Amino acid sequence: MIAGTAGVSSSAEPKPKVIKILARRFTYTPNKITLKKGVPVVFELQTADVLMGFSIPDFQTRADIFCGSGHETMNGTLVVE
Repeated sequence: MIAGTAGVSSSAEPKPKVIKILARRFTYTPNKITLKKGVPVVFELQTADVLMGFSIPDFQTRADIFCGSGHETMNGTLVVE
């Protein structure tokens, strides 16, 4: 036995896939993201102009910051296969 490995599982958790999203009045880039079910994901959100909000209703995720009169029309598509 190698010191320090007792009780350590041989299967490591998968590293999260990093998705970088750029928000700009009144769009997200990319505006369609396709993910595989069961793969952990980290969204890195960056804004190009003003503070932005972000919401994924199906995952009960929401951060409200009103960015202007086109705020409610900003949208994108998240597909989980």
